Amino acid sequence: MIVAFILVCEAMFWVLLLGGLGARYLLRNRGLSTVLLLLVPVLDVVLLAAISLHLASGADAEAGHGLGALYLGFTVAWGHPLIRWADARFAHRFAGGPPPPKPPKAGAAGVRHEAVAWLRTTAGCAIGAAVLAGLIWLAGDPERTQVLGGYFATLGIVMFWNTVIGVWGAVAAITADDPDDSAGEPGAGAGGPPPHAAVSAPAPGAAPGAGGQGTAAPPSPVQTAPPAAPGAAPGRRRPPLWVGAVLGTIGGLSLGYHYIGALTDGAAAGSPPLHALVQLAAGAALVSWNLLKRFR
Repeated sequence: MIVAFILVCEAMFWVLLLGGLGARYLLRNRGLSTVLLLLVPVLDVVLLAAISLHLASGADAEAGHGLGALYLGFTVAWGHPLIRWADARFAHRFAGGPPPPKPPKAGAAGVRHEAVAWLRTTAGCAIGAAVLAGLIWLAGDPERTQVLGGYFATLGIVMFWNTVIGVWGAVAAITADDPDDSAGEPGAGAGGPPPHAAVSAPAPGAAPGAGGQGTAAPPSPVQTAPPAAPGAAPGRRRPPLWVGAVLGTIGGLSLGYHYIGALTDGAAAGSPPLHALVQLAAGAALVSWNLLKRFR
């Protein structure tokens, strides 16, 4: 029953979203559009009330209650950005608006984009965990809500991959070529000669101008760029910074899982796992070496 109610809420979310945007850009009715879009967060309140009342009535918790808690967390965290994403595309397609901007991939803007995405998913996990804890407290019977405890592990897995993907994206943005920086390089603008351009020197005795008298001597040999130093790295080669970042992240999360699990179980943590220490140390060494090489 609860699973079916969640599916109805998900279907109603898209009905209200597409209906609100259609009323704004196709029917040109902003009043109806505002009402429909304001009903979107009401679905979350209705779903939370239905789950809470079902448990308070004495029913045993089932998988649907846990899925409802996770669904609430991520719709609250990602609902507004999803509405803005759809609104920009409706405006471009049906109202002649500007093309939707593409997410930045490089530089500080790319790192900021990855950080915001990581924070939103973290907020969704935190809200989902808070709803799970609230449902367990509301039922007041650990035996009836035992199935809900397993969803905390699901949130932990989501946070693990959220962190790995966030670190991967941030490192890719740091190591990528920033188009804003390349715009100011020599030869990047229109009309500028490329670096180490071939230059022909006039022969002795030749006329200085195009209309000079006399016969020009053959041009001197073309000047070429000096050869690269032995052992120099190619200009497009990128250091494996992301490898160190991923290794360090996996090692740090493994250590956190080890100590947090012992803390929640009330047992002694014991010695940390060796593989996690090796991963953390190797990742930190690779990241430090590549950053020093990049910014020195």
